[in-house]
Amino acid sequence: MAHSSAAAARRRRAAGPAPSLTGPASDVHPVLRRTTAPPAALDLLAQARAGLEEATTLETPNERYATAHLAALRTAAAVLAARG
Repeated sequence: MAHSSAAAARRRRAAGPAPSLTGPASDVHPVLRRTTAPPAALDLLAQARAGLEEATTLETPNERYATAHLAALRTAAAVLAARG
């Protein structure tokens, strides 16, 4: 029994992937990309970077956490601003 399933698996691998019945593959939902991010997104990223740098200098863990968390939220807002 194991011999016949192994032979069938070898035949499937040798055949390669099944051909497409609809034609060549293409992007169904192409993503349009801008060459640069909008100024609002760049400003939010700069604020997030500054917030992370500030978080590394803070003494107490809860202040570091809160400041780094705010930087992460600003980064997420920058992504949303860039996506429109």
